Amino acid sequence: MYDTPVEISYNFPAQAFGGGTITKYIQGPKGKRGRVTYIQAAPTVSFVGTATPAAVQVGVNGNLTQFANVPMGAAGAGSAAGADVIASDYPSGLVGSNPSALPGTPYQFIPAGTQAYVTLLAATGGAPAGTADVTIKVEWH
Repeated sequence: MYDTPVEISYNFPAQAFGGGTITKYIQGPKGKRGRVTYIQAAPTVSFVGTATPAAVQVGVNGNLTQFANVPMGAAGAGSAAGADVIASDYPSGLVGSNPSALPGTPYQFIPAGTQAYVTLLAATGGAPAGTADVTIKVEWH
């Protein structure tokens, strides 16, 4: 029998990626495993980074991109304020509005009882900048 998933939205407002990498944590309801189905980063300050772009990642210690890795544009061409970056649910995993710029992450379930890391990875090179409101939706089964 199929269970009805519980969808939880995790909101991280006004995250200053330009100030350095930020780590947050999420954990689902007891006994449930999770699948990241949606990530949105809404820049309020344009992203800058000349060597590597900023990114929203969901993973575990030792593999910070195991469940999701969504770059905020490309090196030297970060996302502008007002230009949301969205990755959403597709059969192959999370895919952005421009799949070549936002590669999908094949689905892997966050094991029950696991504390997942949400890494808001700072851009590198030049004078990194960027602030965004970040939302991550997880279906817990």
